[in-house]
Amino acid sequence: EGVIPTQINIYKTYTPCSIIRVEVGSTETDTSIEIEGSADAPGNTECPGVFTLDMSGIDTLVNQVSIVLDQTIGGGWNEIDAVELVGTR
Repeated sequence: EGVIPTQINIYKTYTPCSIIRVEVGSTETDTSIEIEGSADAPGNTECPGVFTLDMSGIDTLVNQVSIVLDQTIGGGWNEIDAVELVGTR
């Protein structure tokens, strides 16, 4: 179900700091919007922990979250247990 996004919560359990970009999109329109400032810089979020992105300014319905990882940063394996897309209809 599409929502106007207000927040994304990424529940990380292993190897912090490997998120370099987060995007939202719509499977119906095949569009993608990069969330500015969405990289999780080293030391930003404890692991295990929740990386939270507050968003504003996106006024289109989205139903998809894409997370781009750079596994060379953390030295290999990454684990994300859940991703929560918060928004309004």
